[in-house]
Amino acid sequence: MHIQNQKNLTNLFRLISLFSIAIVIFVLYRFILKKKENKKLNEKNELITIQNQKLEDVNNTKDKFFSIIAKDIKEPFFEIKKSIDELSELSDIHNNEWFYKIADRIKENSINAGKLLENLLIWAKVQRGIIVINKEKIHLKTCVLNSIKMFKEIAEQKKQKVTINIPEEQFIYADKYTIEFVIGSIFNNSVKFTPTGGIIEISTTINIQFLEISIKDNGVGISKERLEKLFNIGENNTTLSTENTKGSGLGLHICNEFIKINNGKMLIESTLKTGTTVTIYLPLSVSKTTI
Repeated sequence: MHIQNQKNLTNLFRLISLFSIAIVIFVLYRFILKKKENKKLNEKNELITIQNQKLEDVNNTKDKFFSIIAKDIKEPFFEIKKSIDELSELSDIHNNEWFYKIADRIKENSINAGKLLENLLIWAKVQRGIIVINKEKIHLKTCVLNSIKMFKEIAEQKKQKVTINIPEEQFIYADKYTIEFVIGSIFNNSVKFTPTGGIIEISTTINIQFLEISIKDNGVGISKERLEKLFNIGENNTTLSTENTKGSGLGLHICNEFIKINNGKMLIESTLKTGTTVTIYLPLSVSKTTI
């Protein structure tokens, strides 16, 4: 009996020893496996870091490239505009209506080409997320007047009636640069797509928490089919203006992005051959709530 008990204890000890050895081997195996996985993960992370650095270098190169393009192309556009102004003055002196019309058409096309270039450069910045937003209290009427100053001359040449119904005491909280870009772009579209002698009205309506800025014209309008696809970047949204110049629709995409950045929204209502109304909704206070 005593011998049998000793045998049983010996077998139990062997079993415990084998089990302990198995546990040690399993732990070592898991440790080695984990070490290999960590090594692979570190190698992947290093590869991702290198790829991200390369991507950052490419993006920085693109930014520099765009900056160079912006500087080098804007200067010739300025010179072209200056030359056209001189031609317009000459046509006034010699009372040559045909020459004046040609100079005026060249001027409008150069402005549109310059605007398209500016839109492309801004769109690239939006996609890169490098647009700096600085929200502040802005006097709305001054902001609107500054926004449309560049395009009002063309409106006057087309004998369009521009009405601004904005209270002097009206302020908004937004980023000045992006809001001026939006209002200017929309007004420019109204001028381009409204015939000679047409009407453009900029007005505001105050609601409980937000302000409506409405830019309304009686221009060529937009068809229902095209209106539904207006913000689809992959769609061909080219439209002919009243002077048969083309509009790419890129400016509206940027406007929509800028309004979202300012926690607002933009609504476009239009009827073909009747006109278009673009309404911008912006918060009245420094609220992060999106409309």
